[in-house]
Amino acid sequence: MVPLYTPAQIRGLDKIAIEELHAPGILLMENAANNLRNIFCEIYPPNEFPEVAVLCGKGNNGGDGFALARLLLIEGYSVTVLCLFKKETFSPDALTQFELLTRLKKSCPRLDIRSYTTKRDLKTLLTADVFVDAILGSGASGSLTGPILEVVQFVNELPIPKFAVDLPTGLDAETGCAECSIDAEVTVTLGGLKQGLFFSEGYAFSGEVYEAGIGIPSEILQRQKTQTWLIEPEDVLQLLPGKPKNINKYSAGKVFTIAGSLTYPGAALLSSVAAFKVGTGASSLAFPKSLATMAHAHEEHQLIVRKYDDCELGYLRSENVDGLSVDINKVDVICLGPGLGREVETIVAIRKIIKNFEEKLFVLDADALFAIDWNSKRPVLPHLIVTPHLGEFAAMLNINTVLLRKDLLGYGRMFSKLFKCTLVLKDFRTLIFSPDGEVYIIPVGNSGLAKFGSGDVLSGVIAGLFAQTKEALSAVICGTYIHGLAADILKERKSIYGYTAADLLEIIPEAITFIEASCA
Repeated sequence: MVPLYTPAQIRGLDKIAIEELHAPGILLMENAANNLRNIFCEIYPPNEFPEVAVLCGKGNNGGDGFALARLLLIEGYSVTVLCLFKKETFSPDALTQFELLTRLKKSCPRLDIRSYTTKRDLKTLLTADVFVDAILGSGASGSLTGPILEVVQFVNELPIPKFAVDLPTGLDAETGCAECSIDAEVTVTLGGLKQGLFFSEGYAFSGEVYEAGIGIPSEILQRQKTQTWLIEPEDVLQLLPGKPKNINKYSAGKVFTIAGSLTYPGAALLSSVAAFKVGTGASSLAFPKSLATMAHAHEEHQLIVRKYDDCELGYLRSENVDGLSVDINKVDVICLGPGLGREVETIVAIRKIIKNFEEKLFVLDADALFAIDWNSKRPVLPHLIVTPHLGEFAAMLNINTVLLRKDLLGYGRMFSKLFKCTLVLKDFRTLIFSPDGEVYIIPVGNSGLAKFGSGDVLSGVIAGLFAQTKEALSAVICGTYIHGLAADILKERKSIYGYTAADLLEIIPEAITFIEASCA
């Protein structure tokens, strides 16, 4: 797992370097600029991207930009520096770097330094092959206004790659939130990986993220204790359930999926079949009797369908729960909710299942989430995984998605601690919250998953792994990563437009094989 840090923790690193190691701030800035230069030159070589525009603010982020501009001149680039503030407002180290750069201007015709006064000054940037964003660093907060907002909006309209120093201007590196931000192709974050770059708008606007050191040993960074992590393939391989030689179909995990209705029959099939695709030995599905031909027509003939009498209504009723008890008692995990619908009788049935079988392992998804009174502020089940998407989670908290997105980690941690459950929050990047406050970010998956059925597959994958491991956190880390990786494999073959949830089912075993091979 890769540790991710808050901006405050990285600032603490700078403080340690200056106060304990007596490292001058200007030295740290120069170290950062050298590493920025190396990454920049590798991605944007001077023979292909000869003209660079560097946008600089007044703080140390601007100082990093001034230092990088000087080093890029040495590499042969033509550099235009646009200062958004007067030099009287520069931080001490930024001023030092600016004055050093200014002294080069007389002898280096490839350097142009300008000050921003009006929008007309932005026209000088139109010849650039790459923009370097060194306007605001991680110490900034709040919405963009004035000249900075004007520059960011102008730059984002141009089809020119943007290289962000530390983080894209306008992005909150702690919350991942941004009302308006530089839309970077590449972000090189300094000192340590900042958590806000990897989820929510941070993921959307940061592009490819690199890390550049500032000349401080990693042991000092490790003093900063974090509770936010980025999952790697090695973590998944380590947590995957084993398959000993003496295993059988019942000891390999048993899942009972209670899902589907007349309106959403496919959700049930996607979830219950997905459990097989990750190695579950037995997967059975409770399904309305009047719709049973839909389930039996599915090509997964190993799926057991338990038909309940729905009186031709096409949905689960409270009267059906007792008849399903025998099957429920035989299994390890109940996957409850995909496509069940929100009929009043169905909601009553869901509540009855949860009350009668509270010692079972549960995966709650979709419509089952709306049967719970989350305002009760007490644990719902002792062994619970919930898998809402952002809109569902906002409804569970009784807030709007705008407010939720401003502090996804805070709300997620609060919820998982309060209800003592494992929360899988489906968003641009899936976030996992454990009851002890740890957060795990899944760095795979793509926008092609934004289709009906993708979440149903995920709930089945998680249930299948949960039945085998009996460990909620292991199941969700493995399940979400495998699900996202399968989507990435399909993206290369069918594009983000062309694959469906059913395609995910077929690729899941291949995704597991890919993880095993990549970690060999």
